[in-house]
Amino acid sequence: MRNHYKTDLAIIDGSGIRKSVSKGDFTLEKVRTLLPFGNKIVVVKLLGKDFKKFIHSYLSNSKPKLIQISGATYQWNPETKELVFDDIKDDFLYSLCLNDYNFGKLSTYDEVLIDSNHIDSLEDYIVLKQYIQQLKIINPTIENRITITHE
Repeated sequence: MRNHYKTDLAIIDGSGIRKSVSKGDFTLEKVRTLLPFGNKIVVVKLLGKDFKKFIHSYLSNSKPKLIQISGATYQWNPETKELVFDDIKDDFLYSLCLNDYNFGKLSTYDEVLIDSNHIDSLEDYIVLKQYIQQLKIINPTIENRITITHE
């Protein structure tokens, strides 16, 4: 999503990703099992402090959701509820893409650049499909964007 919309950040909650994909040909059927809901993508501008607050609300909820992230890294301590972003500045304005489901939970942002009714708002699985077609071969790597601590 971040690549397609050329944003600073992208997120998806872990429960939106439904199935692991086995090695081999990555078919449209596999894309749809990975992202089965067909959520449309929304692009917003928001301050770093509002982004941090949004992520923290997901993680510290009574039923916490792990947020998958692109464009930044964070450390989360579920015991102390401490969330640390080394690379997000509170007063910097970031562009963020997220699906319309998560956008519905975002209470503070500066501007909507692409809403779910915009012609450029694609379903999440279509964005993934286009990215895969562009890459041709996917070689996943561990990027350590999320660290869970217990210190």
